Amino acid sequence: LDIINSFALKVVARNETAARKKERKQFRKGERGEMAMADQEPLSSILEDKERVKALVGKRVKRGPTWKWGDQDHGGEGTISNTGEWGEDGTHGTHKIEVTWAHGNKNAYRMGGSRNYRDLVIIDDIGLDDEMEKMLASALSEGGEEVQKLVGYKVKRGPTWATGDEDGRGEGTITAVQKRWLSSNHTFNVTWDIGGDFSYRMGGKRNFRDLLLIHPLEIKAADEKKAQHLAAILNKGGDELKTLVGKKVKKGPSWIWGDQDKGHGTIISTDKKWGGSNGASMFVVRWIDGST
Repeated sequence: LDIINSFALKVVARNETAARKKERKQFRKGERGEMAMADQEPLSSILEDKERVKALVGKRVKRGPTWKWGDQDHGGEGTISNTGEWGEDGTHGTHKIEVTWAHGNKNAYRMGGSRNYRDLVIIDDIGLDDEMEKMLASALSEGGEEVQKLVGYKVKRGPTWATGDEDGRGEGTITAVQKRWLSSNHTFNVTWDIGGDFSYRMGGKRNFRDLLLIHPLEIKAADEKKAQHLAAILNKGGDELKTLVGKKVKKGPSWIWGDQDKGHGTIISTDKKWGGSNGASMFVVRWIDGST
């Protein structure tokens, strides 16, 4: 099977290479109709404005007609995680678009500039939800082990949501799935990021969608954007730190404080001073059990 797959991949790669050469040739001749359709909108006006380029962070992308970077994308899709500008090797004025690919690697690519690079194509955002809905519908239809595989997925409220704001209008994680035989639908148990466990209706004859699955790429892009925003605030310090008061938090990658967190909490005050920690900021947090 591995040998067959390897041969098939080589054939697909050769065909794709030929197609890319054709796209690149058309693009350089000015035949940009297909490119505009793939992007869902012309990019020329966006690429002329640095602020609008920055707003592309979080957008999904795939390789474009001026791609020359081999298999860095593994033939798949990725998410824009940062933007900047190239300044050397004849690429002055060209936007530097950093992408986190679905397989986890990060690379930077060229867009715009005097040579009008299009190393990337922007994919319509709705494709994320469509992809997850197809997977969800298939799992609910199959039931059994297939629907149990959804445990651990991140979710947000869906179109048939009928309860209150226990989700904090945020995200949660599926912790269990049960089949309700009398009503034919499934029950999904969810633990919300702000704390609290609740149950929701999914599928069945009335095709409930109290929840929507969140695509892993969407989660990764959102996390990276939050991390960049936090880093900028920490670097500025002073009054900027005060803007974080009231924000919901959970333990981070350098956590060493055991079970103090009790889940999630809220920042109630900030201070730039933390003795002996190389200028680290101090955040006082009230956890969901009331402790600080």
